[in-house]
Amino acid sequence: MIQAKRQPGSTFKTFVWSTALDAGLTAATIVDDLPIAYTDMEHNPRLVAEATDYATLMQMVTDYYKIPRAPDAPDPIWAPQNWDNKFLGPISLRRGLALSRNLVSVRLIDRVGPQAVADTARRAGISSPLDAVLSLGLGSSVVTPLEMTSALGTFANNGVHMKPYAVTRVVDRSGKVLEENVIQGTPGFTPQSSYLISRLMQAVVQEGTGSYARNLGRPTAGKTGTTQDMRDIWYIGYVPDLVTGVWMGYDDFTSLGKKLTSSGTTVPLWTEYMAEATKYVPNRDFPVPPGIQFTKIDRDTGYLALPTCPNVVLEAFREGASPTELCPVNHEMDEGPIDQEVTE
Repeated sequence: MIQAKRQPGSTFKTFVWSTALDAGLTAATIVDDLPIAYTDMEHNPRLVAEATDYATLMQMVTDYYKIPRAPDAPDPIWAPQNWDNKFLGPISLRRGLALSRNLVSVRLIDRVGPQAVADTARRAGISSPLDAVLSLGLGSSVVTPLEMTSALGTFANNGVHMKPYAVTRVVDRSGKVLEENVIQGTPGFTPQSSYLISRLMQAVVQEGTGSYARNLGRPTAGKTGTTQDMRDIWYIGYVPDLVTGVWMGYDDFTSLGKKLTSSGTTVPLWTEYMAEATKYVPNRDFPVPPGIQFTKIDRDTGYLALPTCPNVVLEAFREGASPTELCPVNHEMDEGPIDQEVTE
C-alpha cells in the first residue's frame, strides 16, 4: 500500500486536535459532543441547528426547510453522527480524542478552520491533495497508508518529519556508491506541540479506543480509525523510537462488514507486531521538553481536581496554560459517569 489512497477515517483527527492545541486550546478544554447540522458545505458552511438529542435536531432541520428561501439558496443539510450513534454532552479534548468523538472533531475544525487543519497535515508530512472542508476532520480526503503513518511519526520525532525511503544506498560490485539516501528532517512543529498531541494520543491507549495496545507494556500513543460503510480500518501508533501503521480493507472498496472494529482487529495486529519489533528497543517514556507543566485535573470537567474527584488525571499543559479554577462538582453527591468499553 505505497501508492493506493484510502480515506484515513478518524486517524486524521490527530491533525484536528493538534491544530486546536496550537490555537490555544488545551487537553482540559470542554467541547460539546451533541448533535449539529450544517448547510452549504461546499461554499460557506453554516451551522443551522444544534440540539441535545438527534430527534430534536431532525425536527429543527424539518423546520428549517419550511422557511421561505431564495430559489438558489443551498438546501443540502449535513448532520454528522458519532460512530456509536450516542452523545456524551460536554467533554474534554482529552476524552474527545480518546473516545474518537466525531461531533467534537467537527466542532473543533469549525472553530479553528479547515484550512488550518489541512496546513497542519501538510507540516506533518501529508502530500496528497486535501479538501479544506469540515468533513476533513473525519478523514474525508484520501491519503496513502505510508504517508499517514509517516505523518503521525512526525509527532513521535519531536515535530521533525522524516521523509520515508526504501533504499539506503546502491553500490556496484566494487563497492562504489552509485546512489545514497541521506536522512533529511523537515521541522514541522515545536517539541512542545508534538509532546502535547502525543499525550492525548496516549489517552487513546490508556482509556479509549486503542486500549488493547496497553498489552505492549510500554508507553505508546496511537489513533484508531474507521471509514464510511466500514471500507477501511486503521490503527497508527508509536513508541518514542518507532511508528507503525496498520490498515485493513479490500482493493475494490468492498465493506469489511459491521462486525470488525479497529479496537478488535488493527489494534491487536499492531500490538502483536510491535511486541516483536521493539523486543530489543529500550522501554522508555516520551521525553518531556522544556516549557511543559503537569497539573492534576478532573478528567470529566476539565477543572483542577479536588480530593473528592473520582476521575483524576495528571495532564500536560504549556507553561501558564493549566486550569486555574477548582472543580465545581460535588462528587460526594454525584456518582459521576460510568466508564464503558469503546470499540471504534
